[in-house]
Amino acid sequence: MATTTASKEITEDRIYHISGHALLAMNAGFPIELLSVNGFSVADLSRIGPQVQRLDEWTMIRMPDLQYPPGTFPHTRLMENLCHLALAGPILELLHRGRPCTVSAIKEHEHDWRQAWTAAGFLHHDETERVAYLDRQIALGERYISLPSWQEYIGPITRHLSTNGTMEGSGVQAIWDRIKDEHEARSRRPVCRQRIEFEIDDDVALQEQLEWEAMCDEEPDME
Repeated sequence: MATTTASKEITEDRIYHISGHALLAMNAGFPIELLSVNGFSVADLSRIGPQVQRLDEWTMIRMPDLQYPPGTFPHTRLMENLCHLALAGPILELLHRGRPCTVSAIKEHEHDWRQAWTAAGFLHHDETERVAYLDRQIALGERYISLPSWQEYIGPITRHLSTNGTMEGSGVQAIWDRIKDEHEARSRRPVCRQRIEFEIDDDVALQEQLEWEAMCDEEPDME
């Protein structure tokens, strides 16, 4: 019984980990190709090519068909987004497990940490600065992923994975579009779900953006 319980907990933790990657992948413009709680089959792996890459053992994404030289603004944004994408899986898993989201905790997820570290290397060559940057992104990512509006996206993905074990990218996209449409219908205005701005160092500016995010999802006042 203890083994079965532990196995269920590991699977549930993994589902939240996968969902964290999926959420930020969609937000950052990396469409999901396939999610699989039990890993990918040989047939699944045959999808991998120039435009389809495996983020980890359970997450496959589609890469943007863009090439930017290092040092240019588009390349910098791409590396920032890849960094956020790598961190989001362990952040959501840690939140689900009730553990603090710290650099040391993220480092336990070696593959994700290595990806975030590599992407951040294009932004900060100095290793001390790079650790400080990642520490800041982890704290900001934790605050954003905890927003109630993002839970509306996470819930359907985790439930689908719990029931089915796998999820095609089209299913993730359908959830993304449906929740976005519901938010827009409630607020009677477009809701921007692309590009969360993690690069905010000022606490006041961050709080203002968090309040703006919450305000956009509130019921509009009657005219």
